[in-house]
Amino acid sequence: MSTTFTTTRRTALAAIMAAAALTVTQSAPALAAPGDGVVVVEDGSALYEITNLPALGRVYAANPWKRGSGGSDPRHHVWVVDADATKVVGKVDLGAGSAFGVAANPETNTVYATDFVFTKKVYAIDGETLKIKDEVALEAGPRGIAVNAGTKKVYTPLTSAGKLAVLNAETLAVETTIPVGRTPVQVAVNPTNNKVYVSNVANRTTESSVTVIDGNTNTVLATVPVDAYAQGVAVHPVTNTAYVTNYAKGTVTVLDGNTNAVTGTIAVGPNPLGLEVNARTNKAYVSHFDAAGGVSVIDLATNTAEKFPAAPNTLGLTINPELDRVYYASQSQARVNYLQ
Repeated sequence: MSTTFTTTRRTALAAIMAAAALTVTQSAPALAAPGDGVVVVEDGSALYEITNLPALGRVYAANPWKRGSGGSDPRHHVWVVDADATKVVGKVDLGAGSAFGVAANPETNTVYATDFVFTKKVYAIDGETLKIKDEVALEAGPRGIAVNAGTKKVYTPLTSAGKLAVLNAETLAVETTIPVGRTPVQVAVNPTNNKVYVSNVANRTTESSVTVIDGNTNTVLATVPVDAYAQGVAVHPVTNTAYVTNYAKGTVTVLDGNTNAVTGTIAVGPNPLGLEVNARTNKAYVSHFDAAGGVSVIDLATNTAEKFPAAPNTLGLTINPELDRVYYASQSQARVNYLQ
């Protein structure tokens, strides 16, 4: 779900976030959904990751299969919702494929989707016409996906192969694959220094890791141990800091982008999954994938986290920095909405 917005500020912030373990503040919400959002599909489908294109005023939601089907009842669409999350405005037909991960390139208005299970393909979609421009089959199922608009690269972890695939964003040609950790799931890229971060689940109950890669040379710089069940990963390009959610521990690990060292752990509450950073507002957003759901907002200047109500089984997140909105997808309700 990671998207590189080239309008992000490049000036340095006053200070990089301090290293400390934090507790979650449960106070009256100052952030809220202005409406109920939109139920994207009412056939029992599950929504996964989401992304958006601000110039088109659209949010794109991956819909791989029916809830609880375990893949036996697939769906084959990426659904498109308006920026106010009030209506469905279109859908992308992936044929035999299904979408799990999605990311967008705002410079070309292209949406990329990964099929982790059925075709093991990456699809490039015209965000305006909703037509498939290109597709490529990979050696193993791609899960998360990220785009570096500046270098015209697409990155996707091949979970069962323990590799990261590097694709040409314009042609989807596979340029290389890079061995990373065990069971890689998500990826983010820092457009300022072209470092790539991959979260590796490894063992769900003990220790996971983050692989740090030099995007210029496609070489591994470090493999950093983090808390158990690493999932979402995101980057703050201004402070040169990376973050990863640890689903089994209820935490977010903080990595210094200069040293590749862990500098802190933020407690955000149970079952954190998705993760996005808004460099303009200096905040991070974390989705909680459980019956209660919710989105935690981390103030990266003060290292304080606060959880806000959202919807059950909150999964995908995406930020529209121009509207200062964080969109979320509820897997169990097949609903897209936003907080502001």
